[in-house]
Amino acid sequence: MTATGNVYGLLDLVRALDPSGKLVKPIEVLSQDYPLVGDLLMKEGNAPLAEVTKRRTGLPIIRKRRANKGVAPSKATTGDIVDVMMALEGHSEIDELVLKAIEEKTQYRQQEGDAFLESCGQSAENYGWNGNALDAPDEFTGILPRYDALGKQVLSAGGTTNLSSILLVGHGPNGLMGIYPRGSMAGLQRIDRQLQRIADTTGAGAAAYFAYVETIFWHLGITIKDPRAICRVGNIDTIAARDVVAGGTQAIDAYATSILQLMVEATHRVRNPYGSSLKYCWYMAPSMLAALDRQALAHANANVIETKYIDGMAVQTFRGMQVKSTDQLGYAEAQLA
Repeated sequence: MTATGNVYGLLDLVRALDPSGKLVKPIEVLSQDYPLVGDLLMKEGNAPLAEVTKRRTGLPIIRKRRANKGVAPSKATTGDIVDVMMALEGHSEIDELVLKAIEEKTQYRQQEGDAFLESCGQSAENYGWNGNALDAPDEFTGILPRYDALGKQVLSAGGTTNLSSILLVGHGPNGLMGIYPRGSMAGLQRIDRQLQRIADTTGAGAAAYFAYVETIFWHLGITIKDPRAICRVGNIDTIAARDVVAGGTQAIDAYATSILQLMVEATHRVRNPYGSSLKYCWYMAPSMLAALDRQALAHANANVIETKYIDGMAVQTFRGMQVKSTDQLGYAEAQLA
């Protein structure tokens, strides 16, 4: 292996120890929530590094028939949708010289590897929403680029600046699914490669050293079998959404711009949300969830957000479907048209 310049050195070790020389667990101030990835149901791809879905694009024609008159034949039409996968990978390299100076060697390696897991989870969540294989061939296409034009499955809240979206997503075999390569393992893999010889490209001659190497690897993608399993409420002005005043854009009778009214509309745009095999969840940026809480205070009788406790955990729902916030849905989206 070759040194990359991003390996752990003695200075990193000093920063990880307290004055007594004991390992200190860092506060993960960069950690985020990635609920979309956590909710994904995984299936093995039916093609090499991809999933091919055959969708009905046209129905056969049924005609009226008279006595002694024939009916012309017709047929249904189908088309193929190909969803590709991508590989996420990171390598942790810790010089064995560094580990000799610490007692909790295994704990230190585990702790530094956990940071790679967090980074990988954030990346997967980001690509799940924003990835675009058309712009970057080494990515898979996420949800937002698939729902980027106003229509039956994409509603507009009328905003023009500081825009965000709220999405109702159905998980299941006929909706959103995660995919992984045939013959491989689903999910994130953590591989301990033990002690490896690392080539030092900055040293003279054939300089090298030994380091403990760990690989974090995830091969994944998404597929949406039926596009009716998702509805996006876009063009939400995140500033205006905070102001719940009579006569404003978020008044309960502002049917064209109220996020409450549009969320209700979204439940009627998706495929059978209350009686299908799909599990539906709402996803939004943290500021949008805060805006909904403001709506709940302003409209006390509107049953906006309900909070239940399941196994000691607070779970929020809107119209019976769980509400979750994700840091990968932003506040500066392009205006949908």
